[in-house]
Amino acid sequence: MQNRIFSFSAIALLAPVLAFAQTTTPQTVEVYGQSVAYTEVVAADTDGNGKTDRTTYYDADAMVLTAYDQNEDGKNDLWLRWENDRVVAELTDTNADGAADKKDDITPEERVVGTSTPAPAAGAPTPAGTEEGAKGGAMSWVIVLAVAAIAVFLFVRARRRQ
Repeated sequence: MQNRIFSFSAIALLAPVLAFAQTTTPQTVEVYGQSVAYTEVVAADTDGNGKTDRTTYYDADAMVLTAYDQNEDGKNDLWLRWENDRVVAELTDTNADGAADKKDDITPEERVVGTSTPAPAAGAPTPAGTEEGAKGGAMSWVIVLAVAAIAVFLFVRARRRQ
């Protein structure tokens, strides 16, 4: 019985480490002749009509590209290229073929000063499908720490019984 508890403790201690140690092979998406590396893609339906109209690409935890299908024809027509948490380029499809054919570089001095749609009222429900999904974050680490704490408890308990 003690050997089983010891074995379970060792597995429980190593499982979170192995789960978080997995490396994700970067993939690339081509936009305006540039390859953008990413490790995760999050699609969102921001207006709740059942169609994806925003796709966000992440490399590790950094946002690297956001693509929008503004006219909902199934093809992206606006892309924002991100570096160091700021937009560095805006790419647009001017002829509706799904490929960017215009690029505007955004300087650090440029700022967004307004929006074309009003912000929802405080406490207003979010439209269905706008959640972009959890990307891990604090809750993942809480789970890892809880499993590790249980493993340590079982390990210590097994050692005391020997």
